[in-house]
Amino acid sequence: MGNEIGQFREWDFDGQIEWFLLEYDMHAAMQRYYAALNHFYLEHSALWACDNSWDGIQWIDADNADESVFSFRRIDPATKQEVIVVLNFTPVERRGFYVGVPEEGEYREVFNSDAREFGGGGLLNASPIPSEAVLCHGLPHRICFDLPGMSAVMFERVPKKKPRTRKKS
Repeated sequence: MGNEIGQFREWDFDGQIEWFLLEYDMHAAMQRYYAALNHFYLEHSALWACDNSWDGIQWIDADNADESVFSFRRIDPATKQEVIVVLNFTPVERRGFYVGVPEEGEYREVFNSDAREFGGGGLLNASPIPSEAVLCHGLPHRICFDLPGMSAVMFERVPKKKPRTRKKS
């Protein structure tokens, strides 16, 4: 209780949440972050639909102890929705960071904890990010992007546009 506003003190069941902290910009930004993250979670079934099975997750890179960066795919097999999640557990920005992706195409950043409205530094990635046909983390393609320090960045593949067909008269 109180994490959503960055409360300093541990929650005390005899007391109240310190709502006055929302008068400070960084505490209000933390509340906006939690609200946005909760909405994002609900809107992306890949993050929760298959929690009890390995069908819902695939590690991309769980062994990057040198940089303390972990990446994985969350998958909803029923809807084919997928989210690529990259977590940086250090304060070090990683410009030109590569992560493997399963399919060719363009990817877009759909969530970035470093957004200014969340109190971050604003290191965001412009979309779309084209994949390269280069083997990376055991996957046939990779994307290159900037990874802010102490961040969670999430990507989705942009669906290919279907060619327009002309109606015959």
